[in-house]
Amino acid sequence: MRRITPLIAAALLWCAPAAHAQQANGFVFNSSALISVTSVNQNVALPGSGQRVLLQNTGPSIVFVAFGGTSAVASVAPGSSSMPIFPGQCIYMTVTSWTNIAAILSSGAGLLYITQGEGSPPVACGTANPFSAAAGFPLGATALTGNASGVAGAVVGTLTSFAGQFTYICGFNISTIGGTASSGPVTVAGITGSSQTYQLPLNTANGQIVVTQTFSPCIPASAVNTPITVTTAAAVGATAVNVNSWGYRQ
Repeated sequence: MRRITPLIAAALLWCAPAAHAQQANGFVFNSSALISVTSVNQNVALPGSGQRVLLQNTGPSIVFVAFGGTSAVASVAPGSSSMPIFPGQCIYMTVTSWTNIAAILSSGAGLLYITQGEGSPPVACGTANPFSAAAGFPLGATALTGNASGVAGAVVGTLTSFAGQFTYICGFNISTIGGTASSGPVTVAGITGSSQTYQLPLNTANGQIVVTQTFSPCIPASAVNTPITVTTAAAVGATAVNVNSWGYRQ
C-alpha cells in the first residue's frame, strides 16, 4: 500500500474548502451583521464575502438602504437612489462589486440584519407575504403574554423585552369583580409615541366589569429592549382583578 507523504497531505488540507452553513435549497452564508438604524445615515462594510446579500428588517419602521463604497449615503427623500425595506420584509440581493451598505429611517429606531453568502434565496425569504398565516405573527417572531392578577391594589401585566429586539402589544383585557371603585384609569406604557390611557366604569358588588382592546396593526415599544406594561388603578374593595395582554417580540 502506498503512503501519502506529509507534503501531499499538507497540500490536500490547504485545498479543502472552508466550512460554511448551508440551507437545503443551496444558500451558503458565511457572515452576518446587525445595524441599529436611526434617523442618522450609517455606512458599514458588508460583513463577509459572496455576491448575495440577505436583508431583514425586524424593526417597526421602514428602513431605506443604499449600496456602494464607503461614501454611500441612504436617504428617506422621495426620488432618491435608496430602496425601502418595509417592517417584517426580507429582501435577497446581488451586490456584485459593492463593498458597503448605508441605512437610515425617518424617525425612531430600527434593526436591519445583513447576511452575506452565495446561492439561492433562503426558504423563509422572498415571500410576498412576510407574515405567518398559521400564527398570525411575522416570521421569526416570538409570541408573548403578559398576565397578572390582584385584589384591591394596582395590577400590572408586562410584555417582556429582549436584547436587540422590539416588543409589540396586540391587545389586552381586564376583568374586575367586587367593590364599588373603578380599576381605571388603565395605562399602556412603553409604546412608541406616548402612553395610552383608558377609563373604566365603576364596579358593582355583584357584577363583573370586562374591558377588551385590540390593536391592528400591533403597536411597537418605544425602543429596542423595552417592555410594554398594562397597569390598572387600585380598585378599593375589589375581590379579583385580572390583566391579560398579548403580543410578540422580534
